[in-house]
Amino acid sequence: MYAAIRIPDLNLQACLRQRPDTVPDQPAAVLKEHTRHAVVHQANAAARRHGVIAGQTANQALARCADLTLFYLDPKADASASSVLFGAALSLSPSVEITSQDLLTVDLSGHPSAKRTAASRALIPLLASHGLEARIGLAPAPDWAHYAAYCAQPFLEITRDRTAFDALPIDAARPSDNMLRILASWGIRTIGAFAGLPRQGIGERLGQEGLALWDTLHSPRHRLLKQAPLPTVFEESLEFDTRLESLDALLFSIRRILDSLCLSLRSCGKSARAIRFDLTLEDHNHYRRSFRLPEATSDANRLFSLLSTHLEQVKTDCGITAVSIRASPTDAHARQLLLFQQSIADPWKLGQTLSELTGLVGFDNIGSPRLRDTYRPDAFQLVPLQTDLDPVETTPTDLPNPLPLRRMRPPIPIRVTLNGKIPVHIQSPEISGKIRDVRGPWLQSGDWWDSASWQRTEWDVSIEEHGLFRIFSTHQRWFLEGSYG
Repeated sequence: MYAAIRIPDLNLQACLRQRPDTVPDQPAAVLKEHTRHAVVHQANAAARRHGVIAGQTANQALARCADLTLFYLDPKADASASSVLFGAALSLSPSVEITSQDLLTVDLSGHPSAKRTAASRALIPLLASHGLEARIGLAPAPDWAHYAAYCAQPFLEITRDRTAFDALPIDAARPSDNMLRILASWGIRTIGAFAGLPRQGIGERLGQEGLALWDTLHSPRHRLLKQAPLPTVFEESLEFDTRLESLDALLFSIRRILDSLCLSLRSCGKSARAIRFDLTLEDHNHYRRSFRLPEATSDANRLFSLLSTHLEQVKTDCGITAVSIRASPTDAHARQLLLFQQSIADPWKLGQTLSELTGLVGFDNIGSPRLRDTYRPDAFQLVPLQTDLDPVETTPTDLPNPLPLRRMRPPIPIRVTLNGKIPVHIQSPEISGKIRDVRGPWLQSGDWWDSASWQRTEWDVSIEEHGLFRIFSTHQRWFLEGSYG
């Protein structure tokens, strides 16, 4: 059994699905080229009811329907719609043939026979959610499935009775132009009229091509499908006719892009481990940002939440003319935690929380602290948080445990009285007293090769009635750094 998935007027539907302000049943047509004498390439049913047909000039079409919305062929919009169509077909079977731009053929031989009809019907609402109106036909042969897709309203399954597509125009059978002219001169307009002709007469007048078409119409002809390769690049982009200045309009377009992108990822058994986000501004500058995801996913809701939270903090100096999102794919896999493994319960909730905090405090002020490779006290850096927690390794040691130093952050400024170079008394609002015993000095310095160079002199002192403390001097100023014990 084979399924044929057809998108009528795909070029027009591709343009309409990218316009959030399009009114349902609005007369619309797409023109072939950006020229003064451009002609209509496709028109929807509402436009055809007003007399707009393919081949008319733009002025002729507007004369018949003043409310007609006109588009130009958009290759990027067509590629996006074709990607959605291909992803939907892959959800049925990996054996997919791109028969034409608006027609795909799927081999369902590996699909459970009891579920073929239900699974094929499910593609109609799936594609509708992506802004595409589909026609699907099921038949025991590829060519019959194509005819069924042309007749479907919106679904048709044919077993052995071909009379269902007798009323189809003969060009639905895709004969050659020469054969089409001959049939038109005979008055043959439909598939049924051609199928009613005698086989011998067809062979004498039309040769092998006519016999092959006649045999196809009378009995299913099986053939191997030219299986299309799976996509390796997962990228969707959208250009706007007018600049966008509101976040709501931008988020609508981003949602449509993410839905298409995630459908393609899921159909290929992939997940996104990172995404690259690109906004083209009206002044031809770009706002670019790459996101390394907390966990590989193909869930459009999670990606949309991530981008919408980020965009709430973004302000541009001018309008937006295009948006592009590219996913870095990885093999999709389920994660099972080990019994003694430490891990974040929900990496995406953590990621969303971090995004909100980043908007409040800035990108450089959030992360996990790590000690820097320096002797400078309290020197640290922030690194991105990891969703998997490494086990803490402890190194046994035979050294005695020293007294802990409780640091005061920031260090407290103090006044120190010296006897020669030895501190003998300190004074501060918190602690004042005579120094009973002293150890030091210890000289420390570092980063002498750049502007962040530092140096300090440390002393450990015992202050009467207060205990043990560490003090230090730097740039002729004294500070109380902490207390021992």
